[in-house]
Amino acid sequence: MDEDHARLEALLNTVDSAADAALAGLFTDIERETREHFAREEDLMQRVGVPIYHCHVAQHRLLLDAFARGHAAVASGNTTVLRMFLTHEFPVI
Repeated sequence: MDEDHARLEALLNTVDSAADAALAGLFTDIERETREHFAREEDLMQRVGVPIYHCHVAQHRLLLDAFARGHAAVASGNTTVLRMFLTHEFPVI
């Protein structure tokens, strides 16, 4: 899980310096990495019987639902909103 977190953190650390034209692709990479991480984490939590599994999965769903705001920004071409989502909103959800 630490390696997953490190990969996601590395992606997030590139957002500030990324060109506007690269943000949509970066958003896609961050969402994919997040979804894959959550799937691995949830599988591991189930296998070892973590008692807070359902609560933690609910937290994952809330964060995944937040990606809709990023998708809206990508669809409208609003790189300012997308960059704000990736730098300030997403990391603290």
